Amino acid sequence: AGQTGKTGFGVMAAISREGGQIKLSMTFSNASPVPLSGFAIQVNKNPFGLAPAQQLAVPDIAPGSAADAVLPMVAGSLLSGAQPSNPLFLQVAIKNSLDIFYFNVPFDLPVALAEVPALSRDGFSQVWQRVGDARQSNSTVNTEVRLNADQVKARLAYDNVQYVAQRQVDASTLLLYVSCSTVNNCVVVGEVSVSSDSNSIKVGARSETPALVPL
Repeated sequence: AGQTGKTGFGVMAAISREGGQIKLSMTFSNASPVPLSGFAIQVNKNPFGLAPAQQLAVPDIAPGSAADAVLPMVAGSLLSGAQPSNPLFLQVAIKNSLDIFYFNVPFDLPVALAEVPALSRDGFSQVWQRVGDARQSNSTVNTEVRLNADQVKARLAYDNVQYVAQRQVDASTLLLYVSCSTVNNCVVVGEVSVSSDSNSIKVGARSETPALVPL
């Protein structure tokens, strides 16, 4: 329901990152008996400063019909100064001729990762040592098919997690060292353990922005 209790307006929304551009994709539906018009959007301040890059343009929506809108977003504009939440989400308000409607749009951390080069080995070591073992977050990812180191590197690179170095532990285990940076310049470094005889990949992550590590 809207701010004044009106119903009949529906929203499906998702945030994605494609080719360096963050996009908010929305489908609006009208289950009310009257046409909807006069659309506008407002985004709350958030840890990555995500904000609309332009005005929301939506045609009038007749009763029983729907319309799609893709809104480019920019980072670093509506900064809240708060730590990222887990899970991540964006608070959005849509105004139209029926009412004002508030909703949250969840998104994954790769949306907020910038297309930047990997840290140097020295830069990686400095962050890794400053954070220390005590603040490392460890997790295990089980894959449907066994992945080799090159496949893991490719999948991480797709999400802007960059390869720094690697170390062979034994005949079957390779450690990959990786880094990534958010659009507001928070750095996360990681150690990824890839085994040739297991579908499990172990990940150890460290960051001087602790809230990012579980993500």
